[in-house]
Amino acid sequence: VMIRFHANYPFSARYFKLKETRRGSPGNHDPRFPALSFIYRSEGTQALHAVCEFEDGEFTLSNKGERCLIGNSSFRIDAAEYGSGYMLAIDIPMSGKRTIKAEFEWLSIDTAPSEKMFDPGSGSAWNMSAPRADVSGRITVAGRYGEVQRLVHFRGTGYHDHLMTTDTNKRADGQRCWGRVHFADSTVVFQRFAHDEALGGASSDLFLIQNGSTLKQEASYEARNHVRDRSGLKIPRVLSLHTEDGVELLVKPLTVIHSGFFEVQMLSDMMLKLPDGRSSHANGLTEFIDPGRMRNPFLRWFTDLRVGKKGRPPLF
Repeated sequence: VMIRFHANYPFSARYFKLKETRRGSPGNHDPRFPALSFIYRSEGTQALHAVCEFEDGEFTLSNKGERCLIGNSSFRIDAAEYGSGYMLAIDIPMSGKRTIKAEFEWLSIDTAPSEKMFDPGSGSAWNMSAPRADVSGRITVAGRYGEVQRLVHFRGTGYHDHLMTTDTNKRADGQRCWGRVHFADSTVVFQRFAHDEALGGASSDLFLIQNGSTLKQEASYEARNHVRDRSGLKIPRVLSLHTEDGVELLVKPLTVIHSGFFEVQMLSDMMLKLPDGRSSHANGLTEFIDPGRMRNPFLRWFTDLRVGKKGRPPLF
């Protein structure tokens, strides 16, 4: 399950047009283009998918970020007897005049403090607020007349973060690769930003969350055997990250979870090797993002057909 709340949907054709028109202007009163995306993958295939963009006034965020509301969907920070974390309520239309309704609990199961980072090269801030969480919930698919067409109960290990652009007049055009994987006793998160040389060039980081602590290290990055997916994005068949302390992560993208013209999410085989010789192996998620392709008007137009607007479902 992948759920995203966007204060401004980065792949919105209208948001792109506004930013291009007002590039270099203050833009403090620009309207928002909020959106919600939902992906559910089951038994090797994408079972449910919806992206809907909402009006400016349908987005609400509390001052401390403790609650976010987009349309009829929301998440909030809450506590219960068995833990604390994020509570989600999802209500989003999808193609075929159906509706996805879901409720989830994203409860933190690691005491590691949240990791907050600012990357001057990309003009973005990244907050890993819950790198490892116990996730449980229920997904209901309702037909056009409200009848229940599908009911799914979900339980697994999850991850939650916040990514924001600090300068609204500056688009982070650089490519980004990032991922996360949960092993039995640890979680690893990594990212690779490819900036323009004028902004400091590329940067790579690896985070090892283990025993209640987060170890952040800069890492060397290597990607090999690139191929193009059906949308034209270049995807490596193998990538690896190495730190000076001898931590190594080997990633092999396997199958596509969701693919678009500007991003692709993939299930990946990952192996972690530690300096003491121990190794761990599991499947994780890897994402490749190329926002620079938004400059292509045809790709923006075609992608826009897959986005629902004003409470209406996407065309397909």
